[in-house]
Amino acid sequence: RVPNEFIVDSFNLVALPDVPHQQEALKLILSNEWAVGHRYASDGVPEAVQASAVMLYGLIHARYILTPRGMEAMRKKFRTV
Repeated sequence: RVPNEFIVDSFNLVALPDVPHQQEALKLILSNEWAVGHRYASDGVPEAVQASAVMLYGLIHARYILTPRGMEAMRKKFRTV
């Protein structure tokens, strides 16, 4: 899981590929619905925005796990498995 602090820091999003509905997708990722295991309520959220949120989160996650904090989180996760 990528910490919200990482996601809201605009520096961490610089030069990511453009994603359709990027602002709406970012709001969805940061919402409480997304935080519960990516099980967001589809009521009121267009399918295109949901798909964009999945794509955007994947890009953010890929960038996060390359940071020292992300590598440490992955090391801890796989050490306990």
